[in-house]
Amino acid sequence: MMKQGLLLLFGFSQIFSICLAQNLIPNPGFEEKHGCPEIITHDYRRSMYYVQNWENAHGGSCDYLHTCIPDVNFKQGKLSFLGEMSAPRTGQAYIGLVVYTTDKFYGSIDYREIPLIELTQTLEKEVEYELEINIKLAPKSTYSISNFNVYFVKDKKELITENNTHDILVPSMMNKFRMLTYQDPITDTSGWTKISFLYIAQGGENYLIMGNFISNERTISSTIKKISTGPNKPYCYYFIDDMWLSEKGQLLSEHNFEIGNSFVLNNVHFETGSAEFSEEHFYDLDNLADIMKEYPEYDIKIMGHTDKEGDQVFNRQLSFDRAKNVRSYLESKGIEKSKMKILGMGSINPIASNKTESGKSKNRRVEIEVIRSE
Repeated sequence: MMKQGLLLLFGFSQIFSICLAQNLIPNPGFEEKHGCPEIITHDYRRSMYYVQNWENAHGGSCDYLHTCIPDVNFKQGKLSFLGEMSAPRTGQAYIGLVVYTTDKFYGSIDYREIPLIELTQTLEKEVEYELEINIKLAPKSTYSISNFNVYFVKDKKELITENNTHDILVPSMMNKFRMLTYQDPITDTSGWTKISFLYIAQGGENYLIMGNFISNERTISSTIKKISTGPNKPYCYYFIDDMWLSEKGQLLSEHNFEIGNSFVLNNVHFETGSAEFSEEHFYDLDNLADIMKEYPEYDIKIMGHTDKEGDQVFNRQLSFDRAKNVRSYLESKGIEKSKMKILGMGSINPIASNKTESGKSKNRRVEIEVIRSE
């Protein structure tokens, strides 16, 4: 399911090449970790400790949900205070956070859980960026809300709390131009909802936080079910997975998926001599699979490429295997094999110099061309 806070419109010529940008959010699917916790911990000092790059912005404790944790059983749908466990959108992990509750957690009236991430590069002034977040309402949630917030922070010193360390996290000298709000209620408990934003940077933003920065009194909430009793609390609890932030126009979308258009999957990386790619690279491919399902009249040509290392015969086979692995992954996401033609191009079409490591890395790639369905 896909919803957009703003409609993104692009104008492209019939035949061109899209160079997809790097994701400015490191570890966007929460797959990279520092070991594995033995339980789902609610200790704010440790709950996000295991997730590489991410941390809690204040005293509220986001939850790290990974298949390596004994308490977490996605396949069997093991019940917990969260409700039936959902499968990750991709990979083996996601996070969960309380964005609204009428219960006084830790004595707090406006208890919130807010994750924080340092971006891979500082946002540039007046440059327009697009952000995507995949989100799902936990099955046992009592409420949904209509004001999910994202805020871009220049410095951690901006982050302060009111009353105690568990209340709403309020960026000091709140700049309304750095606050994004998704105003539609997110109520789906069975599938992931993709929400998106456009953001014009003020310049100097280095961090992103998300959650609900509005007081209970001002939060627009809707009751999903009767208030729970016993260990289940009256809350709105969201799962978060697979995030993306890049300059506008550099994210593959249905607006540039047209016959004759081609693009490089810049976020699917290969090591020298290898045709394997890791779970952190699934976002581009999942996005491509979703778009192909929306446009069944189109097929794709998947072209694998290599750098200059190795002989011509080896590189031709290696490039074919890279294209084949991409096709196999798309098949696992429900795309028919017959809709994907694969080619191994070897090293004959470099897009960067093979004299530098950076250039070689760019040449080890897979390129997609949109073609008419046969």
